[in-house]
Amino acid sequence: MNRASISDLRAYFTNNWQVDVLVSRAWTSFNPKTNRILSFDMILSHAQGSSIHAKIPSNLLRLFQNAFKEGCVYRIRKFVVHKYSTMYRPLRCDIFIQFLYSTSITTCPTHPSVFRRYVFDFLPFNLLADRVSDDKYLTNVIGVLREWGSVQYQLESVSSCNPGVNVSLWGHLVDQFSDGYIRRIAKKYSCYYFVILQSSILQGYGVMFYKFNDNCGD
Repeated sequence: MNRASISDLRAYFTNNWQVDVLVSRAWTSFNPKTNRILSFDMILSHAQGSSIHAKIPSNLLRLFQNAFKEGCVYRIRKFVVHKYSTMYRPLRCDIFIQFLYSTSITTCPTHPSVFRRYVFDFLPFNLLADRVSDDKYLTNVIGVLREWGSVQYQLESVSSCNPGVNVSLWGHLVDQFSDGYIRRIAKKYSCYYFVILQSSILQGYGVMFYKFNDNCGD
């Protein structure tokens, strides 16, 4: 068994890797045209500070999807490392982990505090235009939700007076982040509604994205 850090991983070298990692975040990827599940995806963080994207193909979801919890540490054995052949990469990395039928997962005794809990590379609002139609990497942004309606959401930059960006939702996200849901959260916390748009793609009129995370702060 090749016990390794993330920086040691090499594509197509072996399927006998072993890593101890924390699940920084996890989401289900959907085809935006058909709303069909494509994969279950995770960002894994290593104690040495590196991170990597891991993918569970849709045909293996029944085996692994409920085996992980964000913020917990696991020992993952017997997986393959691939080079990306497609766009929409959640990290600036050329390789990713893919699970196999033979992959095994066990809890790891290492304390989560040893790992980097949140892995985000936020793009400033003033650089969003440079990323339009450049789909090699997915985009993460953070902002304050100012307006919302049945068609789109208006997000304002946290750090500056930039005019903001329109956010469009579709599929299951429309029901998940309804007008009623947002109003209940805003009333409950009586604060600005801070939003993290994670794994987003950008078009000329705004942002479309695969997962929507929310956080409310002072």
